[in-house]
Amino acid sequence: MPSKLQTYMQMADEAQRQITGSYRGWTGFLTTAARLYKYPYAEQVMIHAQHPDATACAEYDFWNEKMGRYVRRGSKGIALIDSSGERPRLRYVFDVSDTGGREFPKSRYLWEYWEEHANAVSVMLESRYGVDGKGGLPDQLERIASQLAEEYWRDYKRDILAIVDDSFLYGYDEFNVGAAFQSAAAVSIAYSLMSRCGLEADDRFEHEDFLSIFDFNTPEAAAELGTAVSRINGEVLRQIEVTIKNYEREKLAERSHSHDRADLHQERGLPDSRPDAERDAGGRETPGQVRETAQELPSGAQTGAVQPSGAVGEAVPAPAGDRRDGEPETGADDAGADEVGGRDGGAESPRSDEMGGADEQPESAGGGDHSQRAGIQLTNDVPEAEPAQPPIPQAYQLSLFPTEEEQIAYIAEAESYMPSAFSMSIPQSDIDHILRMEGNADYARMKIATEFSKGKSVEEIAAFLKNAFHGGNGVVTENGRYSAWYAEDGIHIANGDAARYLTSAKVVSWQEAAERIGQLLEQGEYAANVELAEAPGHERAELAQSIWYLRQDLNEKARAQGYLSCLSDMRGGGFPEETARLAERLRDPAFREVLMDDLAQLRSDYREDRSLLRFHYHKPDKIEQGLRELSLPRREYRTEMAEIPAVQRFITEDEIAAAKSAIKTLGGHIVKVEDYTIPTSDVVHRLVIVEKVSPTPRAYPRAFAKIKKAPL
Repeated sequence: MPSKLQTYMQMADEAQRQITGSYRGWTGFLTTAARLYKYPYAEQVMIHAQHPDATACAEYDFWNEKMGRYVRRGSKGIALIDSSGERPRLRYVFDVSDTGGREFPKSRYLWEYWEEHANAVSVMLESRYGVDGKGGLPDQLERIASQLAEEYWRDYKRDILAIVDDSFLYGYDEFNVGAAFQSAAAVSIAYSLMSRCGLEADDRFEHEDFLSIFDFNTPEAAAELGTAVSRINGEVLRQIEVTIKNYEREKLAERSHSHDRADLHQERGLPDSRPDAERDAGGRETPGQVRETAQELPSGAQTGAVQPSGAVGEAVPAPAGDRRDGEPETGADDAGADEVGGRDGGAESPRSDEMGGADEQPESAGGGDHSQRAGIQLTNDVPEAEPAQPPIPQAYQLSLFPTEEEQIAYIAEAESYMPSAFSMSIPQSDIDHILRMEGNADYARMKIATEFSKGKSVEEIAAFLKNAFHGGNGVVTENGRYSAWYAEDGIHIANGDAARYLTSAKVVSWQEAAERIGQLLEQGEYAANVELAEAPGHERAELAQSIWYLRQDLNEKARAQGYLSCLSDMRGGGFPEETARLAERLRDPAFREVLMDDLAQLRSDYREDRSLLRFHYHKPDKIEQGLRELSLPRREYRTEMAEIPAVQRFITEDEIAAAKSAIKTLGGHIVKVEDYTIPTSDVVHRLVIVEKVSPTPRAYPRAFAKIKKAPL
């Protein structure tokens, strides 16, 4: 059974494997990382995997001791892997949305870019990076991103070249690796900077602008690219932050000198200097702009996630002050912190972008009264001076706030009460049901039976299963209710509605799964007779589709030069007629040999000239392998089963959490999840109610090939 640390390390590895696998997955991560730009890349990935909407994160003690806030009971801690010591360990942070506080909590100054800042920011950027802002801030940021990406490549060329093995960059020469890196880094940096400044990055960039990121398809390659983007973003955004804060302070000072106390509002704040257009007839602020408390910090535009939020994380008991009405107990969770003013352009703290960092402290009282801007947590009310209270003894405070070790102990204690797959012994028949459920892949049983028929080793089948199965499933049998999640190390199975991150889950390794499926095939208990009969034809049909898509994506130059010339007679019929004819032609060994020769030539030249194909998700090597395997002797499996054994299925909490990012990307929001029983039966279905809250991005719906190769 993997430890908690191992589980999160596996999650981090899986997240990095997936993060550059799709356009929306990458831009969703960039959006999260832009809000948390002072965190290092590895921690940005972990936060995005568990809480993609996070805006301001800090450790438990910091919320209590520095911000005068408490972590709500049942909040989910975001696990980060701390490798600073001799051995890695877990530490936990919490987003501001998981906290509560007293009536007048310490403010959290999250800067926002507004048009009034444009000149100051542009002048600063030109002074620092030598790039003028004549074309507007988006253009200026884009050119700065290209410049810094080029400089980073020159400085870290050796490190980047060292990670190309096993990625799609393998086989590139130094020039092309550099071109791919600079292209991927520049567009990613520009997108992040614009996202953090609220400049509608999605309207400026399209899917095609991010094609280079798909080359960084291993954890090592993704980490190298992500680290570069994170470092450069941090540098630029820190400068923008300082510029905006200084601008606000200067504006406040000007207002303070030009108005005397007779001009004060009834609310006892400074007069509003904004244009009249920004206020209604009564002088009130425009509705929808005020954010009174830290709990209502904007989450930002989340466009996708490598991993889901929601169910992910560690439930941490809140201190005693976490009452249902939001009022902490006197003197404990209400303990205040010393006010710390913001930076004025001096040296930045080396600490990462945590709330506990020096430049992430709340603003002092001199931070202004402008409460319109979303993210600036200032109020116009000035509370009456409270009578002095005797200081709370430090020992007493510590006794009320659990330490990190105590929190983890609580978590471990809570987990000890969860049903354990090891103590309850899941029946083999129920595991067999899960193995037959196809792992959310189309025609998986047919594909798996085909792989076994080729006489491949258990290790080869295991590798195939790991790539074929994805997501999760829920099944109800006569023995109980089980959740399954298909992970890097195997199939995680547990009683109940979730299994993905439970350390108590039973893990069936992919090799064990391959061995058991082989036994079921031998016994005629895995696939239906129709599936076994149609499996060879399905193999040829899928291969024909891949070849057809590859040919369609040849550019005009490649077609003129005669690549895949043996397919030149494929015209006019379109899909699926042409793929059906091609599938029949694949029965002919002689045709397959000619096609493999043509593919080999294309594959060789494509390594030198990536422009031969319009899109770069194709895998000529895999197509060649598939053609060769069509000639392998095949073993026939037989069965008496007309259909596989029926079991009731349900949507697991893991699946719901995993779908949240895609739903949000398409403009939806999960309202509730509800189980209901079909009338006059004992069949229970799970209903996921999704509300449409924003328009579908213009990039959707996508072409079938894009959906197939880069699903949300």
